[in-house]
Amino acid sequence: MAVTASTSEQFDFALALIKSSDTPLLVLDKDLVILAGSSSFCSAFQIDPTAVKGNSMSVLGSGAAA
Repeated sequence: MAVTASTSEQFDFALALIKSSDTPLLVLDKDLVILAGSSSFCSAFQIDPTAVKGNSMSVLGSGAAA
């Protein structure tokens, strides 16, 4: 018998992988709003991890979320 996970569980699992990645990663929506970012992304670009989610790439690029 196969075990299936809900879409929400799959998304949560994917986010956990991204957030713990050693590679700087972001997950963006179609409007370039950040859904999640890895800790290594925040470290590499000296950005507060709590300021990443929900911001646009333009906000990060301007340094407003640092």
